[in-house]
Amino acid sequence: FFFFKQKTAYEIIAGDWSSDVCSSDLFPSHDRRRVDVLDRVRLYTAIDQEAQSMLDTVISSGDVLKKDTITGFEQSLRQKVGEALNQHAGTASSRAELQAQLENQIGQYVKSANAAQIKAQHTMLGNMVEQTSNKLAMQAVFAPDKMQDIFAEYDSELGKIKDALSPQMYQSYSQAGRAKIAQNAVTSMLQNGNWQEAQKILADPTISSYMDPNAARKLSIDARVDEAKAGQAVQAQMQNRTKWSALLGRNLTAEDQYRDWE
Repeated sequence: FFFFKQKTAYEIIAGDWSSDVCSSDLFPSHDRRRVDVLDRVRLYTAIDQEAQSMLDTVISSGDVLKKDTITGFEQSLRQKVGEALNQHAGTASSRAELQAQLENQIGQYVKSANAAQIKAQHTMLGNMVEQTSNKLAMQAVFAPDKMQDIFAEYDSELGKIKDALSPQMYQSYSQAGRAKIAQNAVTSMLQNGNWQEAQKILADPTISSYMDPNAARKLSIDARVDEAKAGQAVQAQMQNRTKWSALLGRNLTAEDQYRDWE
């Protein structure tokens, strides 16, 4: 009779470990490569953590807008790479492989830093454009007949940063700024009860053509609603005056005309 005993998990692991030990004894070059790989992973991971922390600092800093900031960031990363390569005690081929990995790694981080800088620059320019359009929109509220001059002033201000914009972005800002000036002006007019001037702007294609169609449609509706309310208020006032004139048995005096007849 033959009895077969099933191996426990411990015995399987121990057997595999023994096999690995024997293999490493028989093939020392394999063990050398394994040590090199582990050390490369350790150094790559350490650099990755440091680079991420440095990138976060660059992005959160107001200095991200400066060109020298990105240059300094890249130089610091390359210094870290040099330190990591000096720490690696592997073979020449392992060192070359680590260097290639780290060069690719810092290249990706520098790209991320450049992207963050471009985004910050666009945000800065966008804020400036918005402030300019808001300021000019207030001018248009008090001088709606000067809208074309206000547009020209906006174009002049936008021209000062033209070299920092792509042609597409410049055109986009030009269109968006004029739209914002017109829309903000009409909105302010309606808020102040000046629906007549708001309707004039909305009816002028040289101005309203810049506005978003949906926004212009909504403002037109608001203007018509205000016009209707104003008409109803006038009609109610006239009816009250007629009623009080009949009750008093006389025509209302000039002073009476300014009374709030209820």
